Amino acid sequence: VARQLMDRLGGSLSIEDNLAGGTVVTLHPPHISNPLTAARPPAPTPSRDARLAARAASPPPQSLSPRQQRLVLLLADADEVGPSAVSQHLGLSLTTAFRELVALEGMGLVASDGSGKRRLTAEGIAAVERLVREEMGAALHRG
Repeated sequence: VARQLMDRLGGSLSIEDNLAGGTVVTLHPPHISNPLTAARPPAPTPSRDARLAARAASPPPQSLSPRQQRLVLLLADADEVGPSAVSQHLGLSLTTAFRELVALEGMGLVASDGSGKRRLTAEGIAAVERLVREEMGAALHRG
């Protein structure tokens, strides 16, 4: 599991014998810059028609935990993030950040680019739009 996580993050893992007995496992995470400020090429944005078609074809909204809601909003803001960035920006352990990304991937809301970073899918964009609409409706109702 640790090796797979390091591979996804672009890092590595080494296992060596310890002279005094046992094993030494060393994780070598990659140097990760802040994804919110790092320069990156613009992401392709689905057309309005594609977003509407995805929303119409998507099943009823799945219930997202408050943490998952914060995570999809972070993805909407940052375009793509990996577990380390999620951990840093949402104050989660790396394991929890990875688990939440995998859960959202299983729901079809995010997709991996193969390097461990994830982006919102059309369904994820529709989920963000629903969250924003729900929050706006609740704010209007309160006020």
